Amino acid sequence: MVTDCGVSGEGSDAQLKASLELKVVAEVKKWLDPHYRDKSITKEEYKEIVAKCVSKREVSRHLSLNFD
Repeated sequence: MVTDCGVSGEGSDAQLKASLELKVVAEVKKWLDPHYRDKSITKEEYKEIVAKCVSKREVSRHLSLNFD
């Protein structure tokens, strides 16, 4: 992929991936924070859920790319 400045777009792909991961993390945290605050989940469970959600988004993204 070539951008307007003639440079390969690989860097922008990495930026897009990082941006999407941050959006997923922010959304998951929004839903998990109340449960963490009332101690219905531990810090380790919180971190594990966030990590799994990010990795599931990656798997979902790769599967959708394979079907296109």
